[in-house]
Amino acid sequence: MRFVRLIAFALVVVLSSAQFVSADPVIPANILNPKSAAEAWNVIRLVTKNVELLLDENRLTEVPVQISYCSPALRALPRMVAEPQSIKQVKSQIVRAFTSVNAVAISAQQNNLVGAKSALASFRSVLDNVAQSFDPKPVGADIFFCPMHSDFRVG
Repeated sequence: MRFVRLIAFALVVVLSSAQFVSADPVIPANILNPKSAAEAWNVIRLVTKNVELLLDENRLTEVPVQISYCSPALRALPRMVAEPQSIKQVKSQIVRAFTSVNAVAISAQQNNLVGAKSALASFRSVLDNVAQSFDPKPVGADIFFCPMHSDFRVG
């Protein structure tokens, strides 16, 4: 009888703690820490396309998380500029880019679809300015990878 109570107690503990287990997917390393300009631009391009789709579908609650995935790539870009004289300009543009990222997230949190679309357009404009400091090839590179085989990349 004591054993049954112990099992029942353990089962209650396990089931009640299930609500505390995170269901968030693991974010691939190339998103959190892009190793090249091509990887950084690929993340930015995919995220902005996803955010645009979310806005078109009026799924504003998902926008702040999605747009936040740009942050590591934006922070990495100044380290990846080929021309040293462009680093200062890129850094100042990245500050503007973060302002736009924040505006997208805040507008979405306030359920302001028009504001979020406007902020996304501003973000893309800043990105166009940043892209001028990079070779066009990595800016437009598509990188495909398999989360199950992270050593395999095409791009």
